[in-house]
Amino acid sequence: MAYTAYVWLLKARPATEVATHAYVNPVVAVALGAGIGGEHVTAVQLARLAVILLSVMSVNGKKK
Repeated sequence: MAYTAYVWLLKARPATEVATHAYVNPVVAVALGAGIGGEHVTAVQLARLAVILLSVMSVNGKKK
């Protein structure tokens, strides 16, 4: 699924934005593991995921 989404995104969005998939995929994996696999997610893991997402958003944010 991830590869299919990656190829689709390459057609729909600029490559610089698509490159962020490497940072977003762990978030998706944790969500699927918790939702489908019944894995336990701790508050520390959620905080780390939030740092990853905020970092990617700040790097890719629009320049003023």
